[in-house]
Amino acid sequence: MNRKSLSLCVALCLSILTTAHAAQADPGQQMSDRIEQMKLDGWQEVAEGVLQRTFGTRVETFAYGEKGMRWSAEKLKERVGHLKQEYNKYPSEDLAKVIENLELQTGERESSLQMSQATASDSFGGGETLDACTIIYDATADAYGLTGGSAPGTGATAYAKWFSDCGHVGTTYAYAYSRATSSIGTQTIQIREDPQAGLTRSGTNITSNATVSAPGVTDCFSEAFSKSENLNLNISYTAHDTNFTCPNPPPTLYVNSISANKTSVFLDDYYTYCDTVTYTANVSGGTPGYSYSWYVGGYYAGSGNPFSYEYCGPHGYPTTYTVQVNVSDSGGQSASKSTTTKVYWSQNSCTNCCLQTAPGSGEEASMMPPPCY
Repeated sequence: MNRKSLSLCVALCLSILTTAHAAQADPGQQMSDRIEQMKLDGWQEVAEGVLQRTFGTRVETFAYGEKGMRWSAEKLKERVGHLKQEYNKYPSEDLAKVIENLELQTGERESSLQMSQATASDSFGGGETLDACTIIYDATADAYGLTGGSAPGTGATAYAKWFSDCGHVGTTYAYAYSRATSSIGTQTIQIREDPQAGLTRSGTNITSNATVSAPGVTDCFSEAFSKSENLNLNISYTAHDTNFTCPNPPPTLYVNSISANKTSVFLDDYYTYCDTVTYTANVSGGTPGYSYSWYVGGYYAGSGNPFSYEYCGPHGYPTTYTVQVNVSDSGGQSASKSTTTKVYWSQNSCTNCCLQTAPGSGEEASMMPPPCY
């Protein structure tokens, strides 16, 4: 939760934000208003007391009231079942610990629901008064194929947050799982959960984070899951995402050459005091969406491609400048290339506008004033 979102939750205590969700007084009408606003924001009611929205393979779920919490309890059991199937195919000690942890959380949920039924608590807030109370809950999950220099492989990241300024203790939990096999048959399985040593993390201002990755080209799978909830208040917010791809890495980024409209610049104190050279970087490979930074003589001079630079006198005779371009692509790769530009300077009083010495021969001579005789 960034500072800006937190401030919005405090100031707009009756609104549901896309990245954080604030609950305040009157668990009746205000919750109804909030649910209607969520529907306008694209959430779909999938069961009584349950709203969901999807972004590709990512699913976010908001459950409230006893019916919503029972629905989320069944989904948690399904998640345990899925992980047991994964464990049967790819056993690992870390995955066994995650399964055990989730089973304990399932038992805790069942106990809470029995207490809720005994006290006839079937509403958001569990019947408690939430006057002058700000509660923020957030959960995100992202499972993906590795890109850029990290590809190929799989990755996953999960995050959950709970905040209450009136003493309501919430819980957060997150796990991330990645699996992939290399081209020579080496399998990598990575899994992380937060917290690792307990059921869930609990408190009035807490977060859980989990991120993993696994290199490979086949048998690719990654998953992320997070949740933020308070069973006494009948609030549960979860996020889940899956990925089955190991994208091939993009081709290596190269700056093949730098072309310029001229390789030498001839300046003097009368005819041409300044002159401009235009440079173009010729790039291949990488991921489109390139950025260019140009340096002349070791100092940053500008961006873009092509790039123009103006040389002005006076100079020594001659001065050679190193022109370098650093190129970055949208996939995180970078490459550079350099060239040189020679700058000539001729100083004369221009009473007769000629050089005091013969310019020699070649390109330099053709572009300089004639010598004096």
